[in-house]
Amino acid sequence: MKKVLCTIISFIMLLALVGQTYAEPAQQGQSSIKCNINTASIVINNTVSNLATITYKQRVYVPLKDISAYFNSSFEIDKAGVIINISTADTGKSAIPSAGRPSPRMGAVIDAGIDSYKIRADGLDQYMRSITYNGVIYVPVRYFAEIFDWSVEPKADGNILLNPKTDIIGSVNGEKISKSQFDYYYNGILRQAGGSQGEITEEYKAQLKQEVFDYLVSLRLWEQKAKENEIAVGEEDLRKINSEEIDPVVRNYQGIDNLREALAEEGLYFHQVVLQTKYSYIANKVSAELSASVQSAEDEIKAYYDKNTINYTQPETLRAKHILISTLDEQRNPFDAEKKALAKAKAEDILKKINSGGDFDELMKENSQDPGLASYPDGYPFGRGEMIKEFEDAAFALKVGEMSGLVETHYGYHIIRLEERVPEKVVAYEDVKESIRMQLDMTKKQQYIDEMMNAWIAESEIKNNIK
Repeated sequence: MKKVLCTIISFIMLLALVGQTYAEPAQQGQSSIKCNINTASIVINNTVSNLATITYKQRVYVPLKDISAYFNSSFEIDKAGVIINISTADTGKSAIPSAGRPSPRMGAVIDAGIDSYKIRADGLDQYMRSITYNGVIYVPVRYFAEIFDWSVEPKADGNILLNPKTDIIGSVNGEKISKSQFDYYYNGILRQAGGSQGEITEEYKAQLKQEVFDYLVSLRLWEQKAKENEIAVGEEDLRKINSEEIDPVVRNYQGIDNLREALAEEGLYFHQVVLQTKYSYIANKVSAELSASVQSAEDEIKAYYDKNTINYTQPETLRAKHILISTLDEQRNPFDAEKKALAKAKAEDILKKINSGGDFDELMKENSQDPGLASYPDGYPFGRGEMIKEFEDAAFALKVGEMSGLVETHYGYHIIRLEERVPEKVVAYEDVKESIRMQLDMTKKQQYIDEMMNAWIAESEIKNNIK
């Protein structure tokens, strides 16, 4: 389980990497468009429907009210007239609309309007536009059907076939896990692995199938335990899922059309992204709430500190100024022997001036060729392993206020003066107590969650039909 969690988290992060900002066109009210009406027939579960259709930019739209009736679902428009929320809960009604198609002949060009509604399903953004014609709201038939995990198959004869996907790869306590849910992760991870690992073995595929199934089982269990413990996904949760989880994925692909196209190449669709994002959010919320009481005691924190004092020890550090006479040209290539000799002679001359009473700081300002001087006029702070070895050895050998002779490194000749030495010290317990508490709490909570999940799995009825 831990292996697949790392792989799946990596896959999700890859999806959610923030790219260039994208936003749907801002529209107020409606924008007038030209489109065609009654260009296709919708066949739902092998039965020809009487749904009207509008085609706009090669996308087929159907009346929202009528298609909702076919799917035994419902929708509502908020009071502000901004959001349409489609509910996927079965209404228990089979009210197939009786109204026929609008009167315009097949393929007729009509004037309609693109709406400014934000369309959601169960409170989650779907990134699809609606069209209004003669007071009726139309939505893209493909995207609506995908909300319910139905397949959409356009045919050459103009029919569009809508059918429920019946492929089930398992269940958890009677709740089904669909193949489309499985494919979302399995295909995505395979694609990612193919780019990084080259040839993928059958052994890897078999292992991945089982691990993805195990992960989907855990998501189902988190959802079930949320209901058992009355942990609801409220309005604020939905807002976070929309703005902090789903929106960044769309922005990463520089727009919803690019994302839909990328998903389609893998046989996937956008609502799967929405659902899996929701499931992951629920898992995180439930695990956080159920493990909230798991905390580290004060004596545990102190014992950890005492046992790991070396981790809270700040090593000795120095602050040193230096005068650099470079032996590299503008392309960072070493000088030839003649130029190097001239550089050394210049460094030796500066050293003599300092030893004769010259001011180190003034000579540093006048002669040092260190490009970092302006950023560190009071000297560089550093510890062991942070500077080139020759420079570090010379600096650590000095006493505060003492100056080195010429020190040669790859960069040139240095004259170093030690300004400050901060001895090694152990950070006080009170200064690190809270960070240790967070670290220990995180470990204990994860252990508690793992044990809890293992117990749930042991007591659950899980069916695995993966082949």
